[in-house]
Amino acid sequence: MGKLNKLMVHCTDSPAGRAVSSGEIHQWHRSPLELENGEIKYMRKVYSSRKDLPNEKINGIDIKLLSGRGWSKVGYTAMIHLDGTLEVLVDHNEDNWVDSSEITNGAAGFNGNTRHIVIVGGTGFNMADFDEVLTSQQFVTLQIYIKEFLGKHPECQVLGHYQVNPNKGCPGFNMPKFLKFISIPKKYIYA
Repeated sequence: MGKLNKLMVHCTDSPAGRAVSSGEIHQWHRSPLELENGEIKYMRKVYSSRKDLPNEKINGIDIKLLSGRGWSKVGYTAMIHLDGTLEVLVDHNEDNWVDSSEITNGAAGFNGNTRHIVIVGGTGFNMADFDEVLTSQQFVTLQIYIKEFLGKHPECQVLGHYQVNPNKGCPGFNMPKFLKFISIPKKYIYA
């Protein structure tokens, strides 16, 4: 928890043109994680085996059948679908603080002070031009989202996940170049 000072852009790293639902995001992030010793991590608890997991479902599927990251929440506050629709994944207010209920697991070390948004698609480590990654509808929505966000939070900077984690290519395009293209002033561009 802390003062909001960043907006981080992510991608689902899914094939071009493939739709991704919020239910899938919940499965990928919140489903049980098998640990190296064979134990299972789910919702901040460790279980000795899958049979010991509670009788719960994520997106309609029994958690005993799923494998994911074992997080208690999804990694993103919102998602931009291929058609440009913005879907809120974690409720948040628009004040300048990231409350405990608003924290998402977008990037280690950057969760208590950062809003995380994900675009459907992206290309992993293959940094492409943004017009090769974003649909025209996503381009418009992302541009509007960033400008409205900075209007409400003028002390914040915008960045791509890859800028703080060299093992990620997310969101699949050069974020500073995109921000310059949409006329975001340099002071808002994370360096």
